[in-house]
Amino acid sequence: SRVFYADENGEPAIAFFRPGATDGRNTEVKESRVIVEGMKVITGIAKAETKAKATATPFGMPTPPRGSRSGRGGF
Repeated sequence: SRVFYADENGEPAIAFFRPGATDGRNTEVKESRVIVEGMKVITGIAKAETKAKATATPFGMPTPPRGSRSGRGGF
């Protein structure tokens, strides 16, 4: 397996390892030349979105709260 981590310059680097047991959050590293206990690794990339953008419709209008009616019959 492989994992990314921040090297001494803060740049992403790749490290190979042989995985062991996992609980879905923590994974045992059986063997690695780079990874050591307690080392932080990169597991994904989070995209920052503003709440307004995340709750807007494709037309730029805010999404109505769940269970509300639009005021138009049948909609």
